[in-house]
Amino acid sequence: MTCCKFCLPNKKDVIYETNSFFVYVGKGIITAGHVMIIPKQHYLVIAEIDNSTFKEYLNLKNRVIKEITKKFEKPFLIEHGVFGQSVPHAHIHLIPASGNGYNNVNIINEMVLPAIKKLNIPFKKMEIFQNLKNIYNEDKQYMYFENNDDKYILRTKGYIKKEIRNDVIYRSFFTFKKNLSGVNGWKDMTDEDIELDNKKKRETISKLIL
Repeated sequence: MTCCKFCLPNKKDVIYETNSFFVYVGKGIITAGHVMIIPKQHYLVIAEIDNSTFKEYLNLKNRVIKEITKKFEKPFLIEHGVFGQSVPHAHIHLIPASGNGYNNVNIINEMVLPAIKKLNIPFKKMEIFQNLKNIYNEDKQYMYFENNDDKYILRTKGYIKKEIRNDVIYRSFFTFKKNLSGVNGWKDMTDEDIELDNKKKRETISKLIL
């Protein structure tokens, strides 16, 4: 198997590791404190990890949420999965609800529920990890959103990303709904975007000590 960007991550952007996962600061982050939890093994989505590894993930996720909340703001979580990810390796984003240029975002109320209503996307509220695994086993794709106690799985099978991205992709949400610049894509950033992004990354790495 050919190694991907997350199979061989840039070590200077890894801020914490466990046996099976690492916490990573990517490119084009929305705000300081925006990180990803990524499995070291090449899974396509979080739903592919086994139940014993999921316990390790859950412990790490709770720890990262606690630290982001302490140093920045309580985060919401997003996994675009194979439907919307730009790197074909499982990763979940943790993004502070308030940050550089925006305040008190509830990603469920402001993006997910309007998208479900507008696009008639089938969904399920997640109660246990098996819900996620079952939907992935059936559809081979999904999008996952978590905000406080609300956990939604969108069943994206049959939808085309480019036709609905403005309604369900977090980068589009922050670009067009929150009017943030430099966050619509990490592949086509300007020099000014890169300078601002590096500043946010430095703040993240210096403050988020796990």
